[in-house]
Amino acid sequence: MRNLVIYGYRMAAVAAIFIIAYTAPALSDEPGKTVSSEFLLRQHLISFLQSGSTLENIPPKHALYPLARTSIIATASYLLMEHDPSMLKRFYPDIKNLAIARFDRENMTDEGLIPETFGSSQDGDICIDPGTNSLANLELFSLHLIASRIGAYKDAIELLSWSRKMSETISRIFYEPARDCFFPVDSNSRFLVRYSPEYLLPLLLDRRLGETSRQRIIERFTTRRKMLLKSAGKTKGNLWKNPLYRPMIRYLLSNIDAPSDTLMKTLSQEITSGKYSPDSPYRAWLEFWRERPASRKSLFPPWTVISSLLHLSLLMERESLLEPKDLYRLREDVDSLMLKL
Repeated sequence: MRNLVIYGYRMAAVAAIFIIAYTAPALSDEPGKTVSSEFLLRQHLISFLQSGSTLENIPPKHALYPLARTSIIATASYLLMEHDPSMLKRFYPDIKNLAIARFDRENMTDEGLIPETFGSSQDGDICIDPGTNSLANLELFSLHLIASRIGAYKDAIELLSWSRKMSETISRIFYEPARDCFFPVDSNSRFLVRYSPEYLLPLLLDRRLGETSRQRIIERFTTRRKMLLKSAGKTKGNLWKNPLYRPMIRYLLSNIDAPSDTLMKTLSQEITSGKYSPDSPYRAWLEFWRERPASRKSLFPPWTVISSLLHLSLLMERESLLEPKDLYRLREDVDSLMLKL
């Protein structure tokens, strides 16, 4: 009997090892392997969300420390857990609270933008930055994606509306037609001319400019940036100055619907290449963004084109706000639109 028990324990141990070995992502050090970095970063994120801590309390040597310095918690959470709706639903309240906390009403501008101290300004004047605010806007959009995935349709509609209004404000405040580019501005609404990559981030959620205009803006930006790099001109904003955010910015820019191969190649050359030290606390963060393949469908699924209509129809169905025959017709119309996307 005792031998049978021991044999049973051994078989259970072998089975457990087999399950772990073939269901957990491989922690490979080979370049180009994104599974290990994504798995590790996801585990760090889950542990952080379970702790109930705040972004400001993330210690400097922690893998998630970059989240403490800029608005990207909702976007990172969505990308890391997009295929696990149950986890998104479990942590949605925490993710939402952390992301919305960055929109401190007392410190925001009258236009609803987030101000910051622009480090390269000669007098340290307070200004608003298109890169920082575009990331904040992407947070609202990412929260809308999460809310959509978990069935929080009312939240999804409100967040999408907020994101679209912020996108319009960003284009109105930061776009300078004379130079055909987005720039930060100081407290006197003067443009501070800098050709830093994060200043193209408004194009991610832009609804005013067409694809042709976006391509033109990117091409002109790339040309001017190359010229300034040769002449030691001002080409780095606050975000691009920090190597921790360069792979993230490049990945996000690769999701613009009018990307430039020349721009992507230029930015890749400015990102630290080669392996990161195995004991670097930021290795998983950097490799996740650096090696993640661009896929616009991740951040911008086709259904987002009609997301307001889709969410409204689902909300009306859930709350029984339409007669069955009218609801059936609405469903048919929405399904017809979905098939054309």
